[in-house]
Amino acid sequence: MLPLLLLALFQTQNPGTESPSTGSPRDFDFWAGEWVVQNRHLNAGGVWNDGTQTRARITPVIDGGAMLEEWAGPFGNGFMNGFSLRSYDPSQDLWTIILFWTMDGNSAFGKMQGRFRHGRGEFLAPLHPTPGQGQVTRYTFSDGLSQTVRWDQANSSDGGLSWKTDWIMEFTRTAPAVNASESALSAKPWNAGTLSLQLDARQLDWLRGSWTGKETRSGFKGAREAKLDCTLLNKDCLVLTQSASRNLGEKAWDKELQIRGYVAGKQRWESWRVSEEDTVLRSSIGTKTGNGFTFSSTLANGSVRRESLERVDQNNMLWTLSIKETPEAEERLVWVRDLQRDV
Repeated sequence: MLPLLLLALFQTQNPGTESPSTGSPRDFDFWAGEWVVQNRHLNAGGVWNDGTQTRARITPVIDGGAMLEEWAGPFGNGFMNGFSLRSYDPSQDLWTIILFWTMDGNSAFGKMQGRFRHGRGEFLAPLHPTPGQGQVTRYTFSDGLSQTVRWDQANSSDGGLSWKTDWIMEFTRTAPAVNASESALSAKPWNAGTLSLQLDARQLDWLRGSWTGKETRSGFKGAREAKLDCTLLNKDCLVLTQSASRNLGEKAWDKELQIRGYVAGKQRWESWRVSEEDTVLRSSIGTKTGNGFTFSSTLANGSVRRESLERVDQNNMLWTLSIKETPEAEERLVWVRDLQRDV
């Protein structure tokens, strides 16, 4: 059974905004690196008990535009894989945290938002609870020193009027931030455990590995190259893809990171993406096609964004991005990436 905090998170509302503060996309830099984690839990009798020791790796991604958390270790009667991806939206002065913690392949994405104030980070789901009403979950980061960090979880059943802390994690650094690099995400898998037996959760396993090829961009006559690295981030049902493209002859890549997870309760794949161009986390819904998947989302202006992944054969794929501006408009092709598996 999943911890209560996760069950609460999976019923999260879409929170609104608050008045401006003094946040920064560097707020979570203190957390980068590798850690051993001592878990402490409040039991039913109101006594705090030391739980298991787990491990965590926190990696800056998209050249520091977002922060990715991997957490793994024994938990309860099983082995838990934890994951979160967080990014900062300066227009709202808010951090958004996307979570996916699972022991049995039956997890789902959760969402929290919040900010730091005087070195203390507070994140809620939902962000604007109704005082006196409803269940609220709160994560707090404090004591963020060079070698130690404290995290705690509290829950409220009265809309935030009162709180009860029931889980504390005490992080002790085991490796510096430089060890947690984007390249290590693929080269040194962190999570463990066993694969989910659900066949639907294995539908994107074919993406695993490194791919390179060319990108054809609509209205652009120059040659571009593209690459994709795909890792089974969570052995139950979570896939991490790091992709990039650039003009031939250029050194810098245009980077994007996507997390795709199978949500068993909804029997569908969902995806969250963040890029150098847009560091706000964006979601989309996956639909199985004959030879692959299509992930669609409706943008703020009402247009529909569609990414299609087509498996041509064992070592070749086509990745297409298109936009449909209005219901009446024809779908506009943005780019096509013709990728081959590196073998």
